[in-house]
Amino acid sequence: MLNMFQYLSFSQNPNLDSVIYFLKKKPMDTTTIKKLNELNSKVIFRGQLDTGIYLQRIILKEAIKLNFLKGQGKANNLIGVAFYYYGEADSALKYYKNALVINTKANYRKGIGAAHDNIAMILSSKGNYVEALDHQFIALAIQEEIDEKEGIALSYNGIAQSYSNLRNFKEAINYFEKTLKIANTYKTNTNISNLYSHMGICYSQMKDLKNAVYCYRIAMREALIMKNNDGLIYIYNNIGGVYIEHNYPDSAVKYFGLAKDLINFTNNREAIATTCVNYGSLLISQNKLNEAEPYFIKALGILKELGIKKGFAEAYGSLGEIAYAKKEYKKAFDYLKLCMQCKDSMLNENIQKKIGDVQMLYEREKKNKEIVLLQKDKEMQTSLGAAEKKKKNIILMSGILIVVLLGIFIGFIVNRFNLTKKQKNIIEEQKHLVEEKQKEIIDSIAYAKRLQDAIIPSVALIQQHLPDSFVLYKPKDIVAGDFYWMEIVKDEILIAAADCTGHGVPGAMVSVVCSNALNRAVKEFGLTDPGKILDKVRELVLETFEKSVSEVKDGMDISFCSINIKTKKIKWAGAYNPLWYIENNELKEVVANKQPIGKNDNPAPFTTHNLEFKDGAILFLFTDGYPDQFGGPKGKKYKYKQLEDLLVTIAAKPLTEQASILDEKFESWRGELEQVDDVTIIGIRL
Repeated sequence: MLNMFQYLSFSQNPNLDSVIYFLKKKPMDTTTIKKLNELNSKVIFRGQLDTGIYLQRIILKEAIKLNFLKGQGKANNLIGVAFYYYGEADSALKYYKNALVINTKANYRKGIGAAHDNIAMILSSKGNYVEALDHQFIALAIQEEIDEKEGIALSYNGIAQSYSNLRNFKEAINYFEKTLKIANTYKTNTNISNLYSHMGICYSQMKDLKNAVYCYRIAMREALIMKNNDGLIYIYNNIGGVYIEHNYPDSAVKYFGLAKDLINFTNNREAIATTCVNYGSLLISQNKLNEAEPYFIKALGILKELGIKKGFAEAYGSLGEIAYAKKEYKKAFDYLKLCMQCKDSMLNENIQKKIGDVQMLYEREKKNKEIVLLQKDKEMQTSLGAAEKKKKNIILMSGILIVVLLGIFIGFIVNRFNLTKKQKNIIEEQKHLVEEKQKEIIDSIAYAKRLQDAIIPSVALIQQHLPDSFVLYKPKDIVAGDFYWMEIVKDEILIAAADCTGHGVPGAMVSVVCSNALNRAVKEFGLTDPGKILDKVRELVLETFEKSVSEVKDGMDISFCSINIKTKKIKWAGAYNPLWYIENNELKEVVANKQPIGKNDNPAPFTTHNLEFKDGAILFLFTDGYPDQFGGPKGKKYKYKQLEDLLVTIAAKPLTEQASILDEKFESWRGELEQVDDVTIIGIRL
């Protein structure tokens, strides 16, 4: 018989040589199994996975022969580790669960704790964070019971990661700090740089710039000491992201640049892709579009290669923005369509994950009631059996009758079709071509609609922050030049109704540019004063359109309001569109600047109006579509005066009812006439 090891070469690998030496020793005993597990773990941790798994299965068989439970548990755990490093999470989970069962049977507490931690790690990688937490808390209790400091630190770290993934950043930081305390006190093998980096991410998500940067800098120091280039790349990117978010562009340039300089010294493809996206975004903010484009293309190539969907949407969106600025509209539309497809896919995945989390929590509450419900169900099945059988017979007979009638109908249709087929061939071909072209156009506009929907907040979100409010939004076509916008900055609710040049697809394209400019003014430049926001938006819109060879005069009229939910103070600014408010049953107007957001011969700073209202006052932000609608008995415009009178008349009614009345009145006035423009009205009761 051939020796099963003779085709393996171990002459330059002392760990493998040692494993083979002990495997050849006969008879085998528990001490030898322990030694083999210890030696082969080094083989696996050195990355020799195929050989490690092969040998570990032989070790497992020997442990089973000896009925050595601890050895079996350790062997299953090591096979799980090897599969985890291979990226085969399901196989790893199988062996970790085997290890848990065997270690529980042996009452091997340390092994039980380690198995729970490993199972939690796999569950987290699959996004099952709630279930992972269950295993991590069990592991922690066992590690504390046996006073295993390394295990306690590992459990704390795992719990912190799960809380972070569940966006409970306060609890995540609490457990990261516990991990650090043990690591520093007992000198465990914990990666200090990694811990501080994760704490920085949590503080960043909590908008705590000071602590985020503090943690990232300690992480950076530790990574430099360890010469960990991969870790440094992520840290530099994270610091740059924090500085961008808090409007420190010069500091962001420095750290994104440091990350870029390091990607030539790493084989970590994901780190390279992340850096390319961040550095490309930085170049876009500096209007270096031609320099930015190759970075996004490179990032996309890597993300596709690795199958990482998370960065697709941002990369496609940025490439679409670049193409649009360069007036490559077809290319821009294709990129933005891909961006929306990726966002839809990720949204569906996130929804499924949320459903899974909720299901997990629900299952916990359901267990105590399940037996009673099953018993009741069994009793009901007995009483309903006869009725169900009768129901099935009725359905069957109905189905047969429908099939017979359908057959007669189809025979009639086929006969008529054969009689007229020759005369209709040419017409049908032409019709088919027209329908294909029409379908292409409608599909494209439908994607544009989904793109525009992505920039408009849901009414539910607005009413979450402004409970007594309504939004009447009636695009003239599938997509619109009108849009509404909202952002929350600390205690301030920023909300606006905007009207971009044109309607339909051209208006929608302008609305994307203007909405993006509003987001940048608030998020990138940190502005909250309405007048200053409109000044910055005008600057950003003009920058975009100035890239065109031909003169572009497109722009936006807007009514922009800032509501401080603590002080109840209101700030407002407008471009052409005014602010109306009703107080003491009287409608008053705050006049807007007579200039658009866009090209203007005599531009002036937009005025911020500081206003105070009594409780119960109603604010109205709107575009000109409603008063400009033709209709009524003489086919004339509705006009602003009639809209004022209507709003005063219905002021005492709930705002949701006001929205319905406004909608019904608009449709009644329009009658059979075409809607002439997009319509947007936002009502807010203070």
